[in-house]
Amino acid sequence: MKRKLIIHIGMGKTGSSSIQSTLRIAQGTLNSRGVCYLGLMLEHAPSENPFPWQVDSGWGAFLGLDTKQANEQLLSVLVETDKKLPSEIHTLVWSNEALFDGASLVQSAVEAANEIFDIEIVGYIRRPDSWVTSAYLQWGIKHKSYSGPLKPFRNWSGGMRYSVMPKIKSWESLGNSIKIFNFNAIGDIAQHFNATLLPEATDGINPLRANETPPSVAMALFAYYNSLSEGEVLPSELEPLLSKSGIYGNKQNAKAYNNMLPSEVDVNDYLQKNSAEINQLNSYFEAHNEPVFDLTEQKVKDYSTNQHEINRALLQMIKYLSVEVETLKKKLVTQGASND
Repeated sequence: MKRKLIIHIGMGKTGSSSIQSTLRIAQGTLNSRGVCYLGLMLEHAPSENPFPWQVDSGWGAFLGLDTKQANEQLLSVLVETDKKLPSEIHTLVWSNEALFDGASLVQSAVEAANEIFDIEIVGYIRRPDSWVTSAYLQWGIKHKSYSGPLKPFRNWSGGMRYSVMPKIKSWESLGNSIKIFNFNAIGDIAQHFNATLLPEATDGINPLRANETPPSVAMALFAYYNSLSEGEVLPSELEPLLSKSGIYGNKQNAKAYNNMLPSEVDVNDYLQKNSAEINQLNSYFEAHNEPVFDLTEQKVKDYSTNQHEINRALLQMIKYLSVEVETLKKKLVTQGASND
């Protein structure tokens, strides 16, 4: 009897990190119940000589391979995994939101793996208004993923097309069982994934929440900090300071943060530009008995802040750093005295 292989493909900004964190933390329990979580890039597969891309951040390295070579390596890991896992393991889970855009990149490996596994594809689709605002906060502000000045939403979103149906159809074309869910009709995404796909194996496992959008004032500080650079800026440059402090002379003039955020007019314009895709997706949901996106009332979360809140946050950070410095100074004085 074939093992089941669940391939969770995202899409991005639909709680994939929460699903992955929940499965990773619960690996011991899952294994004892017949489920093996393979990770984002099969880094948890039982490989004797793992490929360089078999790390959680290995998608870029995988893309750097020739497509034929990448698929051969991917398939070899899946074959080796099936041979080495004990018979008690009946289900494997591979979760990586980058796969949503990449059906063609793994097509031959997935098609060949059908001879070994009973493959089920799973994805979540987020309504375009909440998706594009969340994506902007992540890749337009928090992770400045482009060169040049920080872009307001209306400029940034012009190059961020809402393209969903072509990607669903690409995965459907592989011939596997596929389940696509309306993200916005679900409360806790990790809980839904567990209850729908692994109900017995995840009984009693508490779902985790990961990679949540920081509060408004922290987002404003990301915007101010990232406006200092003309190039790309990773969140890790500022995030540790914001996190540790409890909050969460310029190369260019920073635009007013509130004016950069998406307005209802901006989001409505985005919906109009993508209306054909939205209508196709709703038809797809209806055909598969899933709730449709009801866009009669927009969901545009208010991430605006004011200078008073920003000043308080900055003072809180300064106070935190001041205490850290004083603590270190006292330690140095104490160590110097003891050495004498």
